[in-house]
Amino acid sequence: MVLNRFCVAGKSLLVAIGLYIVVPNFLFWFVAHALKIERPIVNIDYLIAGVIFIYGWRKFSCLIFVVFLLADLLVLGGLAYPVFRLQDGIYLLSMLPYAGFVWQASAVGLLLALGFIVAILFLFGRKANRLATLVLLFFGVSVYAVQVSLDELNSDFYRVKSTATGSQLSYFANMGAVAAFDSIFENINPLVPEGFKGETAQWVQANPERLNNKMLLVIVESWGVMRDERIQQALLKPVLAKSPYYDWIKVEAVPGENATVAAELEKLCGLKTRYFDMKAVKEGFENCLPWRLKKMGYKTAAVHGATSAMYGRMHWYPRAGFDEVHFQETDSWKTRCFSFPGVCDSEIMENYISRAFLGDSKTFVYWLTLNTHTLYDKRDIHKDYFNCLDFQLEEDSEICRVNKLHAQFFYGFAEILSNPAMSGVEVLLVGDHPPPILDKNEYKKHVEDGVVSQVHLRVK
Repeated sequence: MVLNRFCVAGKSLLVAIGLYIVVPNFLFWFVAHALKIERPIVNIDYLIAGVIFIYGWRKFSCLIFVVFLLADLLVLGGLAYPVFRLQDGIYLLSMLPYAGFVWQASAVGLLLALGFIVAILFLFGRKANRLATLVLLFFGVSVYAVQVSLDELNSDFYRVKSTATGSQLSYFANMGAVAAFDSIFENINPLVPEGFKGETAQWVQANPERLNNKMLLVIVESWGVMRDERIQQALLKPVLAKSPYYDWIKVEAVPGENATVAAELEKLCGLKTRYFDMKAVKEGFENCLPWRLKKMGYKTAAVHGATSAMYGRMHWYPRAGFDEVHFQETDSWKTRCFSFPGVCDSEIMENYISRAFLGDSKTFVYWLTLNTHTLYDKRDIHKDYFNCLDFQLEEDSEICRVNKLHAQFFYGFAEILSNPAMSGVEVLLVGDHPPPILDKNEYKKHVEDGVVSQVHLRVK
């Protein structure tokens, strides 16, 4: 009799473990392992939802499960890619129709997996015993409390090691969820003046008579700083080889860890933003660099190979002071590239940048590149100028592909600098952020964190 009760209790406990530990955590265990991201082994949030379920609140419990699953997803996503706000995550999902097939397929697969998890819990949740579920919750919370008491950094978002238990919802709150909800429910202008920095600050502060008549600002997608200095030199070799044709050239590393649109706003406007969706933001762009230059008689133009819908650029580029804007759908481009769907950088170089400075007019051109965007599609590597094996990089790895794409970009750009139309043009190339690498160990091994590369030169 006692043995029978023991077996029943053991079976109930195993069912509860399967439903509220294995089923909801398994997907995230797999993702965290694949991306080499540190995550608690057991997310106690799901145990809380399980207790609610076994006390009869089935539909409400499933809703809570969805919330907890999304929080778990956002936490992992924030570690793999710099999206920390709920509103930014929702906004980026709205951009999926413009993204590459890999991103679209991943999103659909993830949605189906989350739906499957909720369905399993809803259909079989009754099989879990109340006492067994409560025991699991008590044990999980107790372990979590001990961890926090022993390690004050245990609840910090950036964990250096996995823990036995944790609450992903609390980690998400640490990332600024309160501010995210404020931005959704309150009418707050997301733009915050931060001041111009670096080379663009010199342009803003310079005497108008000393400004160059022709200026080109290029934000190079995912151009960080490699820990191996030889790689840095190899990437810039074609540009540095033309040094005799420059009045001067300066190469350096500068702070940079922003998402692309944040880097744009910093360089162009001296602004930082609370969130990414710029479509409805109409005020705050009055002191942007293009406006300042327009007042001095410059023609201002912006070009980007992706669709103008991304991050509302069709709206905020003109508000920032650009006379003309060029996107994937605005011109009759002939090429298409794949790392992020859009016009190939090579065509923009050859057919737009090389001609933008013809004539004697004062001209400012801004170009946001595209083809070095994660996931670094090898179909965009048309000419291979970088041998990964020379630098002990695994062939076809992300870190290998991104360097091949950057090497290709700089070889092409160096050729454009030789164009007679580029004579006298002051050029500033700067990365937006370090290259996102899904394998966090590879990232730490090869990429300097928090800095990007920059080249400033003037063609004779």
